[in-house]
Amino acid sequence: MTVDDDFDAGHIKSVSMTIRLLRELAASREPVGVSELARRVGESKARIHRHLVTLRDEGLLAQEAVGDRYRLGWVLFELGQAAAAQFDVAEVAAPALRALRSTTGLTVVLSQRAGDEIIITHTFDSENMIAVTVRSGLRVPAHGSAAGRVILAFMPDEDRKRILAKPLVKLSPHMMTSKTEIAGRVAEIRERHYDYAVNESQFGVCSIAAGIFDGAGNIAAAISVVGTELQMPMPPRGKLLEELLACAREISQALTSHRA
Repeated sequence: MTVDDDFDAGHIKSVSMTIRLLRELAASREPVGVSELARRVGESKARIHRHLVTLRDEGLLAQEAVGDRYRLGWVLFELGQAAAAQFDVAEVAAPALRALRSTTGLTVVLSQRAGDEIIITHTFDSENMIAVTVRSGLRVPAHGSAAGRVILAFMPDEDRKRILAKPLVKLSPHMMTSKTEIAGRVAEIRERHYDYAVNESQFGVCSIAAGIFDGAGNIAAAISVVGTELQMPMPPRGKLLEELLACAREISQALTSHRA
């Protein structure tokens, strides 16, 4: 392959393929073999094998002792830890989020914008024996969760309009995809500063989210409490909602002071 062959419309094809492979492995709970990865990305086994061997040799992937299955390697974990340290929102928010978990008994989640999507950057799982757990690193459409819609509501108008102009994917039967409904919900969020979701990510699971803002008044992240319908009567009200909003205000104030 020449340099020109590996370059297309401003993108280096081999780098794009590497990213696709890493994302496929990140989304898999178990190691994945060469044949399966080649099928998923629509490429030849020979090409995928070359990519995997290179990534393994660099420590980005690990290969099982027996067989040709691969999983993410420790170098990626180290890079992820370094990246997380650069997001001072998480550093500032962590004490308040742990306190919110303790007072509510629910799983607490920090989400941030990643392009046109929302990524769950940190989770503080409930310490109860039976609890809803959320996986860090999960990416969801901005319209597809309470936290995502909070961030959507307070991002720059032109960004929100561009995102909502695209076809909106429906990843679950209850995920909100009506643009009219989302526009109405965004207006409500801008008034009340929180949103909620029932059964959108998984049947029986609810969440309430509120925004975190920096010193300039820009949306920096969203925090959510996540639990079952039995734990979180909907629509949100009472002490749980008050605790969430108070936590969001506390983190926003701390973030402003931290960056001053």
